[in-house]
Amino acid sequence: MKGVSHLTGMMQPYLEPAEDRETVDRQLNAFRKHKPPSFDGSYDPIAAARWIQTLDKIFRVMQCTDPQKLMFATYMLERDAHEWWMNISQVYEMQERKYGEFDQLVQGSLTVDEYLAQFNELAKFAYFRIAMPTSTFLASKFRRGLNEEIADRIVGAASRDFGILVQQCIDIKDACTVSKVKKAKLSEIKGTGGSTS
Repeated sequence: MKGVSHLTGMMQPYLEPAEDRETVDRQLNAFRKHKPPSFDGSYDPIAAARWIQTLDKIFRVMQCTDPQKLMFATYMLERDAHEWWMNISQVYEMQERKYGEFDQLVQGSLTVDEYLAQFNELAKFAYFRIAMPTSTFLASKFRRGLNEEIADRIVGAASRDFGILVQQCIDIKDACTVSKVKKAKLSEIKGTGGSTS
């Protein structure tokens, strides 16, 4: 999992538009002067290892940063390897969008159950960014997204355990529902003057 998060960290600058096209062109021309080999995605592990070794040698001479290594290496991909890279890039972009939705998720007018369902659906994408989200991480994120009606009631009893926090929120929601029902019945009784006719 660490390898995936390292790769995705390296991918971010490559997937965002370059701010200075002239600098990128200059760097790419300097890289190409070293006559780097292309890679077509052949299933020959020896050829793949040689390609990586050759690029690594060029990267060391040029003192490339990780984003530069990624940009140069992907530039040298052809045919199957290029297709693979394009697919990986699309998956990465989708996962980034979904993680952004998770990061921005708030309860708002959703019920606790609806918020929990969306939270659990989008939390899957936290695993893409964070090697192993802990129960404490999930509890903290869930708590930050709660609406005030629920959040104000759990501040003192806020749990660092996601499962316990969710149960506290459900209990608070249930208590709020019972309280609203009682108030509605009391209003109804007061509105009819307490008569039962």
